[in-house]
Amino acid sequence: MANLKHMDIIKRGVDSWNSWRVNNSHILPSLSEAGLHMAYLNKANLSKADLSDAGLRLADLIEANLKGADLYWANLSEANLRGANIRGANLQGANMTGSNMHASKLNSANLQQANISRADMRNAELVRANLCGADLSGADLRGAVIKDANLIGANLTGAKLDGADLSSAIVGSTLFGNVDLSNVAGLESLLHLGPSTVGIDTIYKSRGKVPVVFLKNAGVPKHLVDYIELFVDQNEKFYSCFISYTEKNEDFAHRLFDDLKAYGVRCWLATEKLKRRDRNHAIIDSAVKLHDKNILIVSEDSIDRDWVENEYNAVIEREIKEGKDILVLISLDDAAKYSEKPWVAKMRRSRYMADFSLWKEKQIDQDMLAYLLEELQAEKNPDAIVDRFPEEEFKGEDTVPEKFAEAEVRSETNEFRAERRQFC
Repeated sequence: MANLKHMDIIKRGVDSWNSWRVNNSHILPSLSEAGLHMAYLNKANLSKADLSDAGLRLADLIEANLKGADLYWANLSEANLRGANIRGANLQGANMTGSNMHASKLNSANLQQANISRADMRNAELVRANLCGADLSGADLRGAVIKDANLIGANLTGAKLDGADLSSAIVGSTLFGNVDLSNVAGLESLLHLGPSTVGIDTIYKSRGKVPVVFLKNAGVPKHLVDYIELFVDQNEKFYSCFISYTEKNEDFAHRLFDDLKAYGVRCWLATEKLKRRDRNHAIIDSAVKLHDKNILIVSEDSIDRDWVENEYNAVIEREIKEGKDILVLISLDDAAKYSEKPWVAKMRRSRYMADFSLWKEKQIDQDMLAYLLEELQAEKNPDAIVDRFPEEEFKGEDTVPEKFAEAEVRSETNEFRAERRQFC
């Protein structure tokens, strides 16, 4: 329990608190289980304070001094710790989800089993920090210094590691899933105490630029390491894609799937049977988010299906959120051109639909296939939206200008938790 006197002083404000600390330097504050949610503690001197099990959600701790503090199982979710001094602090089991620790100093801190998912830790110092079993999934660690840190059992799935330095860090049963390791320093010097998980998605995202010694020491079999460069080169020029279709359009979908595969495009099919099982859209929504592009096959049959409208809206929402083109439309007939459904009319006005209506009469139109391959071409700057259709080529067509307008809005609008490991 928190010391009531100490609670009374800290509630008077940071100036009163810091002054009391100066005059009572021999006293170690006892704020265990204190309710300090949304508290303003900017530059507060909380060094060596007992804040175990304290509630500090959304607290303002910018440049606060938490050196040597005991924050065991404290709730710091979405707290602002930007530039804070957290050296040597005990944060074991702490909840730091979504917190801002940009440029904070966590050298030698104990973050064992802490939940640091989605935290902003850009340029943070984590030298010799204990991150054993910590959940760092989705955390932004760009430019962070993680030298000599303990990363055994840590979950780095989806973390941003561009420019991070992991020199001499200790790993084992560490999850490197869906992360770009191409610009991470120190991978060759990691100390491996056991095998780690390196996902295929990580190899793709890193474009194969992962040190061979890291892969071998992580336990990746030698025969797979030897093929990684070839494996990536064959596919990295195209985005991955998800093809959505109804049962009546299955023959076309499979033919398109085979043609795209032949060109080295990584694509997956979303059968209508799966969609019927997926009543809450959870499976398909999750699958769509795994891929760079979503090919939606539009026909008289598909525009009458509720799931097609839901999927269209979900992809548009994702485009706005991520600021890039994701949806690719294919038309098999004229149904969308004359439909009065509001969502179809909006789609017709704002999107270009590739015409594959003659696919039954001959092999898939090579010009249209070339268009699809261009849409799926991986760009050097994936966040840049490129006008692939010069305006003069579409004079008189009302679909193109609004497509560009919507793309411009998206460009201006520009956010797996694994089980905790028990190895510590």
